[in-house]
Amino acid sequence: MSKVTMMEKNNGIPKLRFPGFTDPWEQRKLGDFFKKYQNKIFLDDTTKYIQISVRNTGKVEYRTTNYGKNIGRKRQYLVDTKNYPDTLTFTRQTVYEGGIGYIPSSLNGAIVTENMPLLAKNSKIDKNFSKILFKTHLYYHNVIEKNKPIGSAQKALHEKVWLESVVTVPTLLEQQKIGEFFKQLDSLIALHQRKLDHLKEKKRGLLQKMFPKNGEVVPELRFPGFTDPWEQRKVGYYLKKSTVSGSNGTVAKKLTVKLWGKGVVQKETITQGSSNTKYYKRSAGQLMYGKLDFLHAAFGIVPKKLDGYESTADSPAFDVVNGDSRFLLENFLRRDFYLQNGEKANGSRRAKRIHENVFLNMEIYAPNTMEQRAISDFLQQLDTLISLHQRKLDHLKEMKKALLQQMFI
Repeated sequence: MSKVTMMEKNNGIPKLRFPGFTDPWEQRKLGDFFKKYQNKIFLDDTTKYIQISVRNTGKVEYRTTNYGKNIGRKRQYLVDTKNYPDTLTFTRQTVYEGGIGYIPSSLNGAIVTENMPLLAKNSKIDKNFSKILFKTHLYYHNVIEKNKPIGSAQKALHEKVWLESVVTVPTLLEQQKIGEFFKQLDSLIALHQRKLDHLKEKKRGLLQKMFPKNGEVVPELRFPGFTDPWEQRKVGYYLKKSTVSGSNGTVAKKLTVKLWGKGVVQKETITQGSSNTKYYKRSAGQLMYGKLDFLHAAFGIVPKKLDGYESTADSPAFDVVNGDSRFLLENFLRRDFYLQNGEKANGSRRAKRIHENVFLNMEIYAPNTMEQRAISDFLQQLDTLISLHQRKLDHLKEMKKALLQQMFI
């Protein structure tokens, strides 16, 4: 990616610019760069039509195919990316949340309602630059916030108002530099996202093979040297409930268990808790679950940084007295465990408490402790790799966020 240099943000000049560009940016109406077009079409009942949608990320995509007779509004408008290759669209109601983007050429001939205007871009603005412009705070402030209807439950931004809105832009050459820079940065972010998704999918696949299927006592995939069948035991064989008294809701340093195995974290409290609520101290390494969210995989292990933090009886904690804590956690996070046992205990999928005695009487299959640790160590290494890619991805996203603030006025 090209280098950029630091400059003071002053008199229409952003703080961060590419070398060689010194001219101040100019205020222009969006209508200087985009023009609405309408190709009316009256739908035939027996003809199939492609309908599209625009996500809040700015991605325009195929939504569905319907016969004309099944489409509510008979008068629609045809997408024409053949004559207008850079066709921009947004949904009047969702443009406030970022629902604006270019229609890919593969969706030429799709139909849209009048609530999705078709706007042809001219050559006065760079396409990649405009994509980034729509994600900046100043675009949101100048175009979106200024035009939000006040006191209206049904918010909608008409394209006529959008086209009259003012943005600040540099010369076309500088636009192209900025657009290409962010295009490369977005490609790098997408690459790291794919790597991260691949690792998470790989872990899911391995977990399915490293635990026995229903009705079986050995998994499909094992480490060398382990051949004994797994044994079925109650959870209470491995865990013992912790009942160390703590303080109350007014002074306790609180922790909570996040859904879908996302761990034990410090609880963010907006208001002070009640002095009548009893809390219990939790120790690093203890295994916890949420009684109300058993069916949503609310399991986790207390990290070292939260040692001594507290929770109510609705998030009980357990000392691991047999086996490996990480292995047990992965066992509890399997859908076969938390769904089947949760439904059996509750009789429904509604939010009912799974009490400790019910949990401890549930049964799981597990190998000897040595094999548990081998599985645990392997998954720990895989999670470390996943965390590394997640940090890289988060860093790139934060870097993009900071650059957007410094490279735009």
